[in-house]
Amino acid sequence: SYMIVPLIARNRTLGALTLISRQQERRYGEVDLAFAEHLARRFALAIDNARLYDEAERSLALLDTLFGPAPVGLAFFDQELRYARVNEALAEINGVGAEEHIGKTLSDVVEDPEGIEAGGVPGVFDNRVTLPHNGVHVEHHAHPGEEHPHAASYYPVGNTAREIIRVGAGVQDITERRRAEIELARSLERERESRAAAEHAERSSRFLAEASALLDASLDYETTLQNVARFIAAQMADWCGIDMVEQ
Repeated sequence: SYMIVPLIARNRTLGALTLISRQQERRYGEVDLAFAEHLARRFALAIDNARLYDEAERSLALLDTLFGPAPVGLAFFDQELRYARVNEALAEINGVGAEEHIGKTLSDVVEDPEGIEAGGVPGVFDNRVTLPHNGVHVEHHAHPGEEHPHAASYYPVGNTAREIIRVGAGVQDITERRRAEIELARSLERERESRAAAEHAERSSRFLAEASALLDASLDYETTLQNVARFIAAQMADWCGIDMVEQ
């Protein structure tokens, strides 16, 4: 006599449990089947929990591998807007140890978190979407008195039921990028000014060359004056007059 019952956990079939009896006098009945199904449910749940735990351990190990040495500040916030996990890069930015962040709010760690809180963590819980937030200025502990611009983004972290259980945050010091952008803008402005100066110098040289050729075109006093007046009016003004001092 034998029975085969499914191993079902969380509405998923993980396998099957087979029971075989070789004794001639033993035959499985409804009571044995019900007991076997009960055992199968218990076994399936234990197996599934073990699998989930193993997957969680592997996921955490992978997360630590990516999370820890990341060159940008990373953090997770719980539903009470408290730090649940922080990497060393963010701890360096905030000037507070990574472990000291845990359980604290932004205002406990950052002196002026208004710009971060206004468009960041609460907004993700409310809107369930990723929110970029640029232009956050934070005083870096390594440079007292200097406010460094940071770019931040906040994104929802859900579970299998699509519930938002965490908010992830990525924060990057963009001081050097901003400096590079400012220097690039200045370089472009200097290039524009140099080009304008060169064009002006070229126009001036061409004007003087044409004026010299015009002055040499005639030896007649009045004709020369008329030619000069017409040339200047054509190049620089709507009208040109020349007054001469009587000798």
